Amino acid sequence: MAGGDPNALLNKAYDAGRAAIGDPQAGADRRGTIRTLGIIQIVFGGLCMIVALAGIALAAKAHAPPVASIFYGVAAANLLTTGIGSLRIAPWARRATLISAWIWLCIMVLGVGAMVFGFLLSPSMSMGRGELTIAAVVAVPLLVLALGLPILLIAQFTRPAVRATFAARRSQTS
Repeated sequence: MAGGDPNALLNKAYDAGRAAIGDPQAGADRRGTIRTLGIIQIVFGGLCMIVALAGIALAAKAHAPPVASIFYGVAAANLLTTGIGSLRIAPWARRATLISAWIWLCIMVLGVGAMVFGFLLSPSMSMGRGELTIAAVVAVPLLVLALGLPILLIAQFTRPAVRATFAARRSQTS
């Protein structure tokens, strides 16, 4: 290779490696995935908003503070904001979704752990087989949703192809 460009051979080697392992930057477009997850966030945000408004109405009727409604209101605002940002593939939406998903996952794990720990230690919580079955039928799907959504968001929004899609969008808006 006398007289040739020494960097050309090196560039060919890197190009062959990228082609072999599938470069996430090359042609990565995950707008459909991102927008689908944004719609899911908006749906869950809407459901949280309905629960928050119902809680406020019930608390007002009972002359009690709407403590749980505040939690659902914050969750609704977060999910609606990050969902709309994901639909628009806004540059900040990926980071905001990941931060809120990690926080949500930690809160849910701590909450579930506290409930299980309290259930196991409480002697007054003796349930019959039928009552325990009904509790499990209600609790298990809620637990899957409460833990599944943040895990799904974290798994998808940390993928290199999703990161590349947001980076491409950021460079288009700059």
